[in-house]
Amino acid sequence: MSNASETVSFACREMLAMALPPVIVSNFSGLPENRTAKYDGWIVPVNNISSLTDLLILTRLTPKDLKQMSQHARNKAIKQFDKKYFIDATEQTYADILRIKK
Repeated sequence: MSNASETVSFACREMLAMALPPVIVSNFSGLPENRTAKYDGWIVPVNNISSLTDLLILTRLTPKDLKQMSQHARNKAIKQFDKKYFIDATEQTYADILRIKK
């Protein structure tokens, strides 16, 4: 993922939904909001090559964890990014606003 221009990555969210191998994002802007570190992906410091290298070595040493992390990513996508979630959250926001204005 980008470390200089992509603030909230839809590509990252699409990878979550597809249960692809866990994605590595930098801690740039909104990218970390897509991941829960060590649960459904990883977050590394921006432009920190040694952290990224260490992480890539770790993933080679623990491949069995990748499948479970991929499933966690899929479950997160279903829960947080499904259109029903957005519709329900939007309706709740409008209901809250109307309640406040009364």
